[in-house]
Amino acid sequence: MLRLIVLLVFLGLLHTDAKATRPDLSANRMNAQVKTYIDGFYAALQYRHGQKKIAQVVFQQAFYGYLNLAEHGKITNRRYLTICDFSLSSNENRLWVVDIPNKKVVINTMVAHGAATGEEYARQFSNIPESHQSSLGFFVTKQTYSGAHGYSLRLAGVDGHFNNNAESRDIVIHGADYVSKEFARAHKRIGRSWGCPAVNTKIAKPLIDRVKNGSCLFIYHTTPAYSKSSYWLNQRLARVPMDMKVEPADETADITTESNETDTKDADAPSTLSQLGQAEQQDYLLTVTEYQDPEEIAKLVNDPSNNVETFTIPQSEVTDETRAKVLKKKKVVRNISNIIYISGKNDAATNN
Repeated sequence: MLRLIVLLVFLGLLHTDAKATRPDLSANRMNAQVKTYIDGFYAALQYRHGQKKIAQVVFQQAFYGYLNLAEHGKITNRRYLTICDFSLSSNENRLWVVDIPNKKVVINTMVAHGAATGEEYARQFSNIPESHQSSLGFFVTKQTYSGAHGYSLRLAGVDGHFNNNAESRDIVIHGADYVSKEFARAHKRIGRSWGCPAVNTKIAKPLIDRVKNGSCLFIYHTTPAYSKSSYWLNQRLARVPMDMKVEPADETADITTESNETDTKDADAPSTLSQLGQAEQQDYLLTVTEYQDPEEIAKLVNDPSNNVETFTIPQSEVTDETRAKVLKKKKVVRNISNIIYISGKNDAATNN
């Protein structure tokens, strides 16, 4: 009897320790204010003609995790949130790229799952190398490279045992000819990858160029074990991010499956929550976007039609004179640790 009592006490201590080192799954992780904010954001999302709507429960999870990742400094490219709904048929457009500051879906296209994950529908998921299965959860995009599938984008899994082997498994976004309506009509489903979220070759580059370098990707499924255990879905958000101010929608062309539109020049929108707030406070006199791609900056500087002036000032010293220059120049590039691009509110060149 004494041994039984000791054992029960020991197990109780283990249980207490486990609760102390993991999110409080029993708590209401989404308080009323946060839920209202997310649902309001969802209701305001803009879609182009022909784009499929994101299921509300899918967006709720994706955006909640995105806000948590942003709050914890895990993502640096906060403009875009990419969502894959693997509960849908692979023959549907089940990948969305959401432009957060403009509250609009800019890409809606097909995406493949792993060969061992299922046929038309995704059913089995794994984080194990060589499993050829897709992984669930939140990822952060990394750098691009050119590999066996052409222009590709590395992914880092940040959702614990659900996907933390993504890099060692070479799980990347890449283009594939087997992701197309034609392939689906011929085979009753699109082709499958070895676990990568592959997209059509025509969409790969414009999609990758938008979401590379630190944005959030979420792969959703109805698997109960994931939603109950994901750290980012169960880590409580205390409040609505008050510094997230949304700019008016721009005129950037959206992309759907097999579209030839490749408008990826999005330099006229802020990339961080704090910068969004700054832009709002300045009545959109100027918009600040951090660039991490030296090649893109080189294109801006070397293109004579842009009329670029380059100079160096600390961000704290942006003055009325600077703003005046913004209104006179088509593009002004300045160096603050990284390259920063400033555009005027009425600058027609920003959509060139």
